[in-house]
Amino acid sequence: MRLGGLKSLAAFAPFGLTLMLEMGGIGATTDARGRDVGASSSSSQTAPAVYVVDSSNALVAYDNDGTLLHRADLSKEKAVLNGGIAVATGHVYVTFIHKSDTESSTGVYAFNATTLQPTMLHKGAFKVPAESGDPGEFRGIAYDAVREHFYVASDRLGLLVFDRFGKFVARMAGAPASVGSLTYDLANQSLWLIDNRHSVASYREADTAPAASLVSSPLRGERGLAAVAVAYCGVATAAAEARDLPAAGAPAVAVVFGKLGPTTGDAHGRIRGAGGAARIYDLAGKPLAARFGGKIVNPHGIACTTKGSVLIAADNGLLAYSVQGEPLQASMNGPGLEAPILGVFSLN
Repeated sequence: MRLGGLKSLAAFAPFGLTLMLEMGGIGATTDARGRDVGASSSSSQTAPAVYVVDSSNALVAYDNDGTLLHRADLSKEKAVLNGGIAVATGHVYVTFIHKSDTESSTGVYAFNATTLQPTMLHKGAFKVPAESGDPGEFRGIAYDAVREHFYVASDRLGLLVFDRFGKFVARMAGAPASVGSLTYDLANQSLWLIDNRHSVASYREADTAPAASLVSSPLRGERGLAAVAVAYCGVATAAAEARDLPAAGAPAVAVVFGKLGPTTGDAHGRIRGAGGAARIYDLAGKPLAARFGGKIVNPHGIACTTKGSVLIAADNGLLAYSVQGEPLQASMNGPGLEAPILGVFSLN
């Protein structure tokens, strides 16, 4: 199923043809009209604000008003993008997995944050030394501009720390053994993450235990749902005109929940075709406003935008909500993105 691009974060913009020229497995980057974007693209062009990974193995960029700018396609024979996205030092970083009959691997690709042109990483970037163990699958990535560290969520080694060049630093000792999603908290210079028990907790790099936890058990108990993705919400979202949200300047955390199954789910334990829900919390773990309405099918990711809205990547498309939890559009249909949507990231 193909879905359209964002428009005012609630409706899709027109989408042009996409060229697929192989360059080491990464297709040529194209603009919204399908024109090839070369390395000499002007730096004065509109800067992307929202990045999306869809099931066609494409990374797609939109501006702050939701207009589609560029997309980069990756050959699935080389690797499969699985939804982890971070922006740092003028580049956008995305996690991938590669599986064959004889081996499996995981890693990070980098693209120019404005043009989505592929960027060459340092040799050995985002590789885990053999003596540290098998990381399994990278599931998410975040960047701390103060420490100049990347944090990568791993399903076998927990939270991994890399420097700004992608050189392995350490495995965070206080973090859980398996991490499924993470986001950087600008207000507290810490990380919010989801562990293998699907609990949501905050960690700092030097912590040996969670610094804070969200109270998500009522939603889990009532609807049989568990946290699958988390996003930090900046000032614009948290201070939006909603009755129960914090005063201006107070940040928040958005969490999306999915139904889990021990044997019937996908690789992450989610049941295909199952429903979901979402909610915004303050940094002390207090639920804010109402849980999100509308239909959310098997969610994969969540992001808070500078427009004061929340985007959810799900099997039924890229869904947009107000911070009050009201659907801006229940589903977005049209030419463009290919559902399921596997990841979404917004600058905030």
